[in-house]
Amino acid sequence: MFRLLRNIQAYPSISITALADIVLLDRSTLGRNLRVLERQGFVVFDTGLDGRSRIVDLTSKGHEVLVRAIPLWERAQIEMKSALGEDLDRILASLEHLPQVSPALRGS
Repeated sequence: MFRLLRNIQAYPSISITALADIVLLDRSTLGRNLRVLERQGFVVFDTGLDGRSRIVDLTSKGHEVLVRAIPLWERAQIEMKSALGEDLDRILASLEHLPQVSPALRGS
């Protein structure tokens, strides 16, 4: 959920379709996750300019939770880098060789 909130923060008033492409989730999976965030008061939905699309934005509560969460996430990153040392570089390098999931396959 942190990743979703960070992407919504990075792309204000983003359509659900565009967000799904960014986070590599199909729309129905993303929708279920966004509804959880909506129930928690972190996001709000609106209708896009064309009247057909739905857009999502952070609420003030969503911004507040990120202000508290980002330093914790950054500390966890530092701790992981410290714990893994040089192994982290090898792990990240091997991940770069993985193919990106095709949008056609994400829905299956």
